[in-house]
Amino acid sequence: MDKYEIINGSRILKGSVVKNRSILRENTSRTFNQLVTWILNVRLTYRMYGFKLFKKPTVIQLINTGIRTEGWFFFSELLVKAIWSDITVTEIPVRWTDAGHSKVDIAMLTGQYLKEIFRLKKERENFKKLEK
Repeated sequence: MDKYEIINGSRILKGSVVKNRSILRENTSRTFNQLVTWILNVRLTYRMYGFKLFKKPTVIQLINTGIRTEGWFFFSELLVKAIWSDITVTEIPVRWTDAGHSKVDIAMLTGQYLKEIFRLKKERENFKKLEK
């Protein structure tokens, strides 16, 4: 970890092993990732998976930029602001077995995520890079 600021686990990278994931969940995740890439111009394969490793000073700096999301979009906002600050995010493949009984309301979550993505797009104009 010494040479990395942030490590992000990705279900989409070559070498990742994903089991029991429904086509709907897979397509929804990929669509979300593509929207973030297009709208916010950040290149990451995956933002939602719960495996993230941050150097403590880095995550404190990122939180102090004014992370406004409290839900699942929280880590997406952190990663977007890290990239905007030229902090290197290293991605690694993961092994994931989906429990298969998600209670996620995809329509509601999609609306929330789109709202957050467009809020970040507006915020980008005034975002000041973190001092490293």
